[in-house]
Amino acid sequence: MAGGAMAGGATAGGGTAGAATAGGATAGGATAGGSAYAVHGPITADLDLDSADLVLRGEAANDAAGSAVLLSEDLTGDGLPDVVVGATGQDSGGTGAGAVYLVEGGRTGITCLARADAKIIGRSGGDALGGALGPGGDVELSLI
Repeated sequence: MAGGAMAGGATAGGGTAGAATAGGATAGGATAGGSAYAVHGPITADLDLDSADLVLRGEAANDAAGSAVLLSEDLTGDGLPDVVVGATGQDSGGTGAGAVYLVEGGRTGITCLARADAKIIGRSGGDALGGALGPGGDVELSLI
């Protein structure tokens, strides 16, 4: 099922508006690993996800990668917007602790989230980190 989570914003494709969505695809043959897709804009017609510019697959079965997706402003300082993907079922911090992945802008192709540029892991089982994502605002706390 594609479209479980949706986000819009600028993408690495020239800074034009694009979109990201989630789907329930398999991860390396594992069921419910999940996936997220990013499409560089502008989007002017119907698209098939087979033509997505970037496909990010969950690390393992039941990770539920793509529980939430965000096309973010440049979080890494490379001048390109980044993709943030939630995976509520990811188990590194305990069963169902969840994780949030950061993928730097400019990537294309199909890759596993194990190759993400950063990963934040839920503290303990059942946390389901990554179920909701939103713009970070002043993440350096310089306004406090």
